[in-house]
This record gives sequence, structure tokens and C-alpha cells, in this order.
Amino acid sequence: MNNGARTMRRILTGAVAGSTLLVVGGVPASADTPGCVTRHEWRQVYIVADGTGTGPGSGGTKSRFHGIFDTAGSRKIYEEPAPDFRYQVRRYEKCARPGYYRVTYHQYLADGDWSAWSSYWG
Repeated sequence: MNNGARTMRRILTGAVAGSTLLVVGGVPASADTPGCVTRHEWRQVYIVADGTGTGPGSGGTKSRFHGIFDTAGSRKIYEEPAPDFRYQVRRYEKCARPGYYRVTYHQYLADGDWSAWSSYWG
């Protein structure tokens, strides 16, 4: 093999290795941060706090959020204002800095799973 072919092979090998590092070194998966929530995870599930209920988390469930967060957080409020309706507020610690994310879930007993209702960060 001549020097030009060796040089080209080294360049291609370096490019493939570099692109692999970019993919592997990208945003961490939820299982990489047990016990806390990353900003990337939060952006997948937040709900706009303008009363419209829009955002990536709209219609999400508690089990879906916990799968993304890789933590159940801690329950801060639990209420049953009616026989067939209840709600809870859960707090999830931020990974990067002091603070937390908070999600309110509600459940109509006939529906089953807890639905995300609103979200907040502090």
C-alpha cells in the first residue's frame, strides 16, 4: 500500500472514531442519572404553565415521566377532594444545580394511570 492510501485510511479511521465519540458522548440517557432529573429529561416532559396544558408532556402519565426521569421523586402533596378523583404533587431534584422540578398529577379512578396536569421548576 502506498503512502497516499495509508494517509487516507488514517483520516477515515479518525473520522469514524470521532463521530462515534460524538454519538456516545452525547446527551446522557435517563438511566445514567438515577435520583435526579437532567435538563434534557425535563425538556421531554414539561407542560406549559399558561393554562393551555401544552408542551411535550401534555397527556403524559406518571409512569412515563418516571421512566424518563429514572426516579419517582418524592411526594409532597396528596389529596382526594372527591371519591373518584385524586391528585398529587411530586418533587424531582435537579442534577446540575440546586433546585427541583415539580409535577402535579391527577387521577380519575375510572381512567387508571396518573395523568400529568401541570409542571414547575424552582
